[in-house]
Amino acid sequence: MAFVQLQVKSTYTLLESTTKITDLVTAAKARGYQSLALTDKNVVYGLVDFYKAAKAADIKPLLGITIEVGGLIQTDERFPLILLAKNLTGYQNILKISTKIMTQSELVPFEAVQSLLQQLVVITPSQDGELVRLLLQNDATAAQTYIERLKAVVDADSLYLGISAKQAASRQRVPLGQLSRANGSTASCFRGRAVFRTGRCICGSSPATY
Repeated sequence: MAFVQLQVKSTYTLLESTTKITDLVTAAKARGYQSLALTDKNVVYGLVDFYKAAKAADIKPLLGITIEVGGLIQTDERFPLILLAKNLTGYQNILKISTKIMTQSELVPFEAVQSLLQQLVVITPSQDGELVRLLLQNDATAAQTYIERLKAVVDADSLYLGISAKQAASRQRVPLGQLSRANGSTASCFRGRAVFRTGRCICGSSPATY
């Protein structure tokens, strides 16, 4: 199975990345990547240039965005979600979501974008996400509710829970390391005695910004 970077930011994510689109694609080609995503924070300015550069390098471009919207449980705070377009409709939905966020100065609630999550792969970030926050608070019930609410508005088999090596090495270890799913089996996430069942896939999700 080929390795794919799914959470990648460029210089269009101001103050967070120094990576230019051309340098990103050149480095991916040198490493033998067959596919590569671009998921800048709240903006889509780089997607067209990224698409053209990746195609020219014979790399499959995965067009995405990292959005920051109100939480599903902790609604008064911003939390990130990673979105990847599955097709043209998904790409158009990403554009609409970005427009909603960038044209409002106040916190955009999750409900304002949930109808646009069709034809998108949705990944909960392994760092700074609301699910991670709930697990660190040892609130398995709220974490279960979060996943069920997200699952209800995302396409079937298109919700993934992000995990990372940095997360596993942290002193505040988030209990996703034992989360697994194979052949449609139900996954379980443990923290002490707390258990919640997800039935979702997991994927490695560490941000690439440099």
